[in-house]
Amino acid sequence: MSEVQVKEVVNEKSREEVLVSYRFNKDVKQLRDFYNDVKKNYDISTLDMFNLIHHEELFISTKIFNKNLSALETIAKYLHENIQLDFNEIAILLNRNVKTVWQAYDFAKKKMPEKLAAENTKYFFPVNVIAKRELSVLENIVLFLKKEYSLKLVKIAELLQRDVKTIWTINKRAERKLVEMSIQDGMQENAVKQQ
Repeated sequence: MSEVQVKEVVNEKSREEVLVSYRFNKDVKQLRDFYNDVKKNYDISTLDMFNLIHHEELFISTKIFNKNLSALETIAKYLHENIQLDFNEIAILLNRNVKTVWQAYDFAKKKMPEKLAAENTKYFFPVNVIAKRELSVLENIVLFLKKEYSLKLVKIAELLQRDVKTIWTINKRAERKLVEMSIQDGMQENAVKQQ
């Protein structure tokens, strides 16, 4: 079936009808069987499978966080062990130095030798959120969860396994930085206009 034909079918049928029709499709059944085999034989979570398939758009579950590791340590460990990225790839994704990523992973491995369990959750964030260097890793994550999911700081603290006061401080600091950056941007625009 060509892409045009698929679009026509989707336009004619509701999304639910299309999904029901695919449920009995031979190719979808083979894909489902393959997915189940890989998941069972390699102990890979649904989110990890999704990330392996959609490598360019990695998503990180909030379920990987714990009290023992920093945010960067947790993410470096998850991307290296669960998604099987090398340190250069992780450094590019996170907009960090390779040595910084390796060191974060090394510390994480010493603190927690076992693999992180990436359980399914409805709260996750794209890895590119962390690449914004103007804010810290946790500042970026907290702001994303607050904005995209309209979560209260108490819930964010619970998800990231951090103290509520810590999350409150991180949120305030991030908001202050954003205000300062917007003021600086405004001043730069005025300076350019005056020239």
